[in-house]
Amino acid sequence: MKKGFCLGLVVVLIGGVVGVCYGEEDTATLQSKVDRLTKEKEGLLEKYQVMMEKRLKETEAKEELTERFTKEQEKTKALEQDLAKKQATIDELKKKLSDLEVQLADYEKDKQLIIQLKTSLSQEGSKTKELETKLAENKNLLEERQTTIDSYKQKEVEISELKASLTEQKIKEEELLADLKKKISENEVALSESETKTAKAEEIRKELEEEKRLANEKKALEAEWQLKEAERLFAYATNLYQTKETLLFAVSELNRYVENYPLGKEADKAIFMTMEAYDELKNSAFSSAAFLNLFYLYPESQFVTKAKERIEKLAKQKEYKELLNEIRTISVSSVEPREKRFFDYLIYLNKIANPKFCDYLLSQATTFLTQYPESKFASSAQTIIGDLLVKTNKDYEAISSYLKVIYLYPDFSSLAEVYFKIGMVYQKQLKKYKQAIDVYQEGIKKFPDSPLSSQYLFVVANLYQEELKAYPEALTTYQRIVDEYPQAENAPLSLEKKANLCIKLKNYQEAISAFNQLATKYSKSEKAPFALNSMGEYYEGIKDNRSAISVYRKLAKEYPGCQFSCGKLFLAGKLAKDELKDTNMAIEIYKEVVNQFPGTKEAESAQKFISELKK
Repeated sequence: MKKGFCLGLVVVLIGGVVGVCYGEEDTATLQSKVDRLTKEKEGLLEKYQVMMEKRLKETEAKEELTERFTKEQEKTKALEQDLAKKQATIDELKKKLSDLEVQLADYEKDKQLIIQLKTSLSQEGSKTKELETKLAENKNLLEERQTTIDSYKQKEVEISELKASLTEQKIKEEELLADLKKKISENEVALSESETKTAKAEEIRKELEEEKRLANEKKALEAEWQLKEAERLFAYATNLYQTKETLLFAVSELNRYVENYPLGKEADKAIFMTMEAYDELKNSAFSSAAFLNLFYLYPESQFVTKAKERIEKLAKQKEYKELLNEIRTISVSSVEPREKRFFDYLIYLNKIANPKFCDYLLSQATTFLTQYPESKFASSAQTIIGDLLVKTNKDYEAISSYLKVIYLYPDFSSLAEVYFKIGMVYQKQLKKYKQAIDVYQEGIKKFPDSPLSSQYLFVVANLYQEELKAYPEALTTYQRIVDEYPQAENAPLSLEKKANLCIKLKNYQEAISAFNQLATKYSKSEKAPFALNSMGEYYEGIKDNRSAISVYRKLAKEYPGCQFSCGKLFLAGKLAKDELKDTNMAIEIYKEVVNQFPGTKEAESAQKFISELKK
């Protein structure tokens, strides 16, 4: 097999087609062998790991058993010492018991003597009293001695039980000691087996090293093969580049070279050639984008200077003049990681917002994800792809791209915005308002604290009202904005929209309630005076003149600069005079007109009415 492989390699170096094919076949055979060895390696590694873990556990168990054995020996020694002390106590008690038995024998003798004395009592009456006294004393002494004997007998029972307990404990300790010795013996046998396995593991390690060497050889061959493939691809693209008719194909191959070999030694030159080719093809947008690619990803390349010189020559054209002005403000450092520079390039192109860049930017964003799938910028790049697909009217592809962000990058900081982007596609591009509402609602539910949530909740309310004519849902949603996001910028507008919709539905009481909430809760809003004016007109329409007057006076007092405050205050005076026939109230209101709005025609008329009413 190795001969075949070497023969194939020699033929490849010579460049023969047959040799290349044979080398490829041999490489495949080597790959098969490497794969098999890799699987065997993984199996042996797993066995080795299990064996080492078992050996570690056995060592730990041995140490634990040794420690337990030491502790048990110390405990046994302490018990033996305690037993010796108790044995000494028992001996002392036995001695005392023997003394008491002697005393008891003496007592028996005294008892016999007493009996003899009792016999002679009749003869010696004079000594009876003395003997009875001595008998009583001896009786007391006998009782005390009997109590002491009983106590010593109880202690002897306890000592006997203690002896039995100590004997049992000693038997258990001996059994435990025997068990420990047995386990230590078993562990020694296991340790011997482990050492044998360690030797085998060393053999496995050597095999693994050999497999690693073969894998490295394979990688070297693959790298060499890729280098040659890159050289052939670049040579092919360069050849296409020489002819104007194949220039478009050359661009495609040059882009493929840069995408597949971004760190190839000809990558910067390939981008420069792409820029020139786009320029020849009169595609100034793609030419500019290619230059920016070179500028961001290869800032130290000699072709950056050449590209700048070319753009300066073409600066008479509007596109290139704007590009030249832009790049003069851009600073790119080669110290930054290529991944970061690539992403900055995507952001810059996206910021330009030139529709002509869309297709090119879309391909570049896709290339970024291919080269850096685990990048921290991957979620943003995927979002850019969705935005570009929306711009090119590929609506369902855009939704798919946004959904990929949601499912693949759940920790993306701008995930709330992605939900709302999907909703916008359903709403504006596809005109599918129910689906749009569902997506908006899901985004709001998952990100209730997002600053976008109140905005899109307002969009939901408008869709219910304007597109679906679902008025109850619209009213509920407008009120929900006020309740859940009282500080939102659109909260006052939500109340105004709710009130106007209630008027449309002839639900006037609800409308007045909404206007009143607007004027009270958002008194500093520009919508507040309009709310008061609407309330006054409603009360005026239903002939509730006192309420209308009260609202108009509040309007003039709190919002004197409002365009209709003066007129409404004057109207309040007229209502008091003509409708309520309340002269005093009318004079009071007209005086307010004169004082708050001097120099106006309403103030002049109010002054005349005051004079007339006072007559």
